[in-house]
Amino acid sequence: MGAKASGLIELEQDLQAAAEQAAEETAKVVKKAAQNIKTDVRARWAGMRHAPYLPAAVSYDEPAVEGNLVRTEVGPDKSKPQGALGNLLEYGSVHNAPRPALAPAADAEEPRFTQALEDLGRQLLDGGGRGCRPRPGPGGRRAGAVGDPRRPGGFRRGRAESDTGAAVRRGVHHGRPSG
Repeated sequence: MGAKASGLIELEQDLQAAAEQAAEETAKVVKKAAQNIKTDVRARWAGMRHAPYLPAAVSYDEPAVEGNLVRTEVGPDKSKPQGALGNLLEYGSVHNAPRPALAPAADAEEPRFTQALEDLGRQLLDGGGRGCRPRPGPGGRRAGAVGDPRRPGGFRRGRAESDTGAAVRRGVHHGRPSG
C-alpha cells in the first residue's frame, strides 16, 4: 500500500516565490500605514495657537527591511520647530492636559494595517506578488504600519514592525511595537 503526492514541487516553488517577495511588498504596506498615521496626527494637532509648527514636525522614516522584519518610526522630529513639544502634548504635564494624537492615530490605523497584511499574505500565497496593492480602507486610504507611542519613560517616536516571514507562513502577522 502506498501514497502518492502530486504538486509538491509547484507548492514549494510558490512558497519560495512568496517568501522572496514578502519583504518588498510588506515594506509598501508599512510605508502606506506610516503615511496614514502621519496625516492623522497632523490633522489632530492642526490649528493649535500655541504650537502652530508642531504638525509640520511629524514625519516618518522610510521602512527598513532587516531580514524578515520591516520597521518604521512615526512621530514628531525633535530637530524641527516645535517637534520637542510632542511629548508634552501627547502626555500632558502638571499644568497641561494631554492632547493625544499619536496613540489615537495608531489605533485608527491598526485594523487597516492588519487587513492589508492579511490581504498581502493571501495574494503572495495565491501567486500574486509584484504589484500587489493592499485593500483600501475607509475613505479610500490604504493600510500600513502601526506605531504605539504609549511608552513609559517619555515620548518616543512610534515604532512598528512586521515579520514578513510570518505573514507568508500564516497569511497574516500584526506589526507589534518593539521595546
